[in-house]
Amino acid sequence: MNVRRQALVANGLLTLAGGLLAQIPAVSGAGLVLSVLMGCSLIFSGVADYCGWERILRGLPWGRG
Repeated sequence: MNVRRQALVANGLLTLAGGLLAQIPAVSGAGLVLSVLMGCSLIFSGVADYCGWERILRGLPWGRG
């Protein structure tokens, strides 16, 4: 899987995790914050054509090559 797809999967998983956490009363605030931040990062990625997740994933051993 290429780095771009890995970044999309990571964004999707974190957004989903935030949505699920938002359903738990004890941590609902953290879940909402996580979902909002991931949504904002996706908007920024689309506008700026820059994805921070890609940069992070390229530095990891499986992202090189």
